[in-house]
Amino acid sequence: MTAVEQRFQSRADRYSNDGRFAVRAYATAGLGNALAAGDPVAIAPRFGTINLIVAIAGTLSEEALLECVAIVTEAKARFLFERKVLSALSGAIATGTGTDCVTILSLGVGGAILNVGKHTTAGSLIALSAMDAMGKNLVLRRGALL
Repeated sequence: MTAVEQRFQSRADRYSNDGRFAVRAYATAGLGNALAAGDPVAIAPRFGTINLIVAIAGTLSEEALLECVAIVTEAKARFLFERKVLSALSGAIATGTGTDCVTILSLGVGGAILNVGKHTTAGSLIALSAMDAMGKNLVLRRGALL
């Protein structure tokens, strides 16, 4: 998925209050290749990628897996918006990089999860874990670059 050295990956965990749902997100968050959806087709002047792996303790339906990809993608865009990250090409608010990847793992333990939309605890925890992991990764990368 990435050429980023694994020492630059970060992890964040979130759990539901009742203990019935757990999620773990791993992230690399290189922003040198930040772009906005719809930018002109071109190579960004620097390297960087956002890779997110989200592991969910539960058995997600196919529909919930698709919703999870959408939730994680929205969380990534929110993360970039809140930090005012700009596209290296257009100057618009970035929505990702040119080489992002999202992977979802349904661990098949625990109960069935049919929906992970924004109106669910699962959806909220998935988004928060992805944003937490990206935030930790930026701190880790800054520290490593000093």
